[in-house]
Amino acid sequence: MADLLIVEDDFTLADTLSDWFAIAAHTVELAHTGSDGLAKMQEKEYDLVLLDWQLPNLQGIEVCKQYRTAGGASPILMFTGMKDPAYQEEALDAGADDVLPKPFDITQLDERVRVLLAMKK
Repeated sequence: MADLLIVEDDFTLADTLSDWFAIAAHTVELAHTGSDGLAKMQEKEYDLVLLDWQLPNLQGIEVCKQYRTAGGASPILMFTGMKDPAYQEEALDAGADDVLPKPFDITQLDERVRVLLAMKK
């Protein structure tokens, strides 16, 4: 189906998401720091990147900005525990294609992933 990269420092959440999308026949790679995520994004074009905002070494917003500045074109869905709508706007301005506030229901995330993948076709 699709090649996904999940950049999330919460190992439990990352594993849960990985399992969920693997069951749906997606290929899933994981990164647990911003710098590791950015390196993977620069090595390969993914069908979709799921990117947490708050990450060790390099915040997700900076990963997104650097990736887009370098010409990266993979769709990015960012998620954040910050509730202020200004953060969502900042993420979109940085190049994210969608933003999902935490906590989220996994089916809600799955719906957004489907929409973003359908738009890429």
